[in-house]
Amino acid sequence: SNHARDRVVNAIDLIKKMEDVDYDNVIGIVSQLKNSFNEIDVLSNDDEDFGDDFDDPESHKQQISLRKMSTGFSNIDKIMGGGWDHATFSVIMGETNCGKSMWLQNFSCKLADEGKNVVFVTLEMAKYKVMKRLGAMRFRVDVDNYDTFSRDSVFLKNKINELKSVSVSNKLFDGGKAGKIFVKKYPTSDCTITDLENFIKKFEETKKLKIDVLVLDYINLMSIEKGYNFDTMLYLKGKHLAEGLRRLGDKYDICVITATQTDKSVWGASDINLDDIPESKAIAESADCVWAIIRNPQMKKENTYKLKILKLRDGEHHEEQIKFDFNPKFLTMENDVLIGSK
Repeated sequence: SNHARDRVVNAIDLIKKMEDVDYDNVIGIVSQLKNSFNEIDVLSNDDEDFGDDFDDPESHKQQISLRKMSTGFSNIDKIMGGGWDHATFSVIMGETNCGKSMWLQNFSCKLADEGKNVVFVTLEMAKYKVMKRLGAMRFRVDVDNYDTFSRDSVFLKNKINELKSVSVSNKLFDGGKAGKIFVKKYPTSDCTITDLENFIKKFEETKKLKIDVLVLDYINLMSIEKGYNFDTMLYLKGKHLAEGLRRLGDKYDICVITATQTDKSVWGASDINLDDIPESKAIAESADCVWAIIRNPQMKKENTYKLKILKLRDGEHHEEQIKFDFNPKFLTMENDVLIGSK
């Protein structure tokens, strides 16, 4: 198409005009080209969708409840009307070292046990550490002995086969298989929305597998596309990343779950509110649901956690709080109890 030809001509001009061939310049140009050609892709990929016809009874079917993905915790499911949804963007907020990664990993395991395919993107923690935690959770193996255990291939194979043979309640009719978890590492602050989009496309084409859930650990460590100069403006950076993740969820029919930092002023607090995200209110504004992790010093001693619902786009909530026991041996969140609401 003419559009594509123009882009190619522009690309050649860009490269010709490059003065110094150094790392930053090359990376800058590559990033501009990536964005430019992605736009063509978006334009040419658009299936003709002229909207839903109000007069067509099919348009009124509320499919969402059929496609709910259980979180694996009955009280979270209750508040969220059955669990996570495809094509949404959810955020867990908490202070540094309060277990944000641990929560994201617990959710990933529960979803895979439900038969969903999960891609866990880690921007900070090494891949082998993520695998170790997921392994402790799913195999119920003491995390302190995991290194020894992981060297025993036969034992591991048996454990993996056990997982595969567990029939999944919602998939009994098609043989109930456990879902798969893939752990993908990007260097800290070297992962953009474009990178994730390219990954999703290639992954689904190559593996012939539909991604149900993308778990990202975590949004604050992502970088914005080159050419946007608002690295220092937290509100705009948050808006760019959150809206980008929400768009990916929508476009690829994926449930995107990530975490974000709370303000230092509420570290160790016994309550958290929506205003306590410094890294821009925009993250909360773009999210379909926001949960806060509450963990004061007393709860650390008792090995307990609380989650509090702060936002739910698709339903009612009363800032309910749910209490969990943390099992330090298997790193699992267990025994969820509803303890209060507004």
